[in-house]
Amino acid sequence: MITEEQLPAIKKQLIEEIDKKFPNDKKEIAKEQVESMNKEELTNFLKENGLIKEEKSDCVFCLISEGKISSTKIEEDEFALAILELNPISSGHTLIIPKKHISSPEEIPKEIKDFSEKIISKLKNLNPKNIIVKSDNITGHEIINLIPIYDEENEKSQRKKATVEELNETLKKIIQKEKITEKCLFCKIGSKEISSKKIEENEYAIAVLEINPISSGHTLIIPKKHIKNSGELPFQALSLAKKISKRIKTKLKPKEVIIYTENKFGHEVITVLPIYNQETKNSSRLNVEEKELDKNLEKLFVKEKIKEQEEIKQKEAPKEDLSNFPKFPTRIP
Repeated sequence: MITEEQLPAIKKQLIEEIDKKFPNDKKEIAKEQVESMNKEELTNFLKENGLIKEEKSDCVFCLISEGKISSTKIEEDEFALAILELNPISSGHTLIIPKKHISSPEEIPKEIKDFSEKIISKLKNLNPKNIIVKSDNITGHEIINLIPIYDEENEKSQRKKATVEELNETLKKIIQKEKITEKCLFCKIGSKEISSKKIEENEYAIAVLEINPISSGHTLIIPKKHIKNSGELPFQALSLAKKISKRIKTKLKPKEVIIYTENKFGHEVITVLPIYNQETKNSSRLNVEEKELDKNLEKLFVKEKIKEQEEIKQKEAPKEDLSNFPKFPTRIP
């Protein structure tokens, strides 16, 4: 890479060559192009024209970012790579490595600083008291250290070589906890972070119209808690499904209604499917306009007073055991 000190001299030399060898009508354009080049552009220009040789990188961090040396990677983007330090000061000690060979902290772009903040938020899953951010230059390559503090550690504390198993275990804690804290689509619908065509809800579940239905009135009963299998479904979710199925039968007049459970993106839901012809759970989906969904919603939506009466009856009703609730359709007469 050309240094800032070399830049003016090389440009001057190139301009002299342009004056000697270029046609008069092309000289000014060529000179302007050379003058406008920064050191990276000029380096690439010289390499492409065979004026300087491509040097093999002996920088360990460049080799890591190129994937030529293995590492325990947390995450990467276009500008940087986050890996766990092999000789950490503390568990989760992370190195942010710029993919471009940067030789001073002043050259670190905003994108890498933003990336570092993102990784810091992930390291908080390890529950440190604090996280030290410290830049460092090793073999001429500027990197950023992120050091979680649990007790009295500091940037000068003794390092200890981590085993592959220890690094993988730390990575697992960072990644897995991050995944757990991310809400799935259905959790967001249940918490109303995403709008939906809500028919009714109770404390444990919400009934919404499917926006890509198999048939008119196709409804999903979504547990508000992230539930992974049908054995964990609260009885209130099945009660809501039965209630909605009867209302669909009364208001929309299908031949029958089937109820079944399915797992969508890791979240167990109950599907209430009206049958008008020969629809099944595997039938193709309908392209329904929003106004059509709103018509069905208006027919199925429970007015507040009726809802209150139904909730009183529900509280008085005996609890149902869902531990053996089937994955195949249940037909409601």
